Amino acid sequence: MTSQTPRARTARGTALTAVGWLLVTTGGGHATLVAVSMAAGVPAAERPVRDVMAATSVPIAGIERSHWELFMGFSLMMALMLVGLGSLTLLVRHTAPDLAHGTRGVLVLLGLVLVPAMLISVLLLPPPPIVLLGLALVAVVVGLVRDPAGEVEGAAGQG
Repeated sequence: MTSQTPRARTARGTALTAVGWLLVTTGGGHATLVAVSMAAGVPAAERPVRDVMAATSVPIAGIERSHWELFMGFSLMMALMLVGLGSLTLLVRHTAPDLAHGTRGVLVLLGLVLVPAMLISVLLLPPPPIVLLGLALVAVVVGLVRDPAGEVEGAAGQG
């Protein structure tokens, strides 16, 4: 038995849960796609591009990396960071309800990350991250503009 009483569903809490799971899904889906594509082999149409990327290296801070290694590194790092940010958001939602519900700070920070992420996605990426990150951004906006009755802002004016 726990001494905590269940918290009523709030727009902020629902938004944080939605954003957390959308980020985990985006990152996890991307990592899965990378793993499957690596296991499946290189399609014939992509081979010339990958060969050129693998053969072209760049020295960065004394370490030589091919464009293919950089591409894969950026790709896998993005997936890891999305899963990490989503998991952290879910952890905050679950273990720090006062932070999650008492201030808009967490949602504002997520919005500040998601707005440029959406711009980058729209300009450079395929539909799945555009849709998933777009939904996450919508959840942030809804959580920020909708203050349910009875929800109290942070005592120190954090909201």
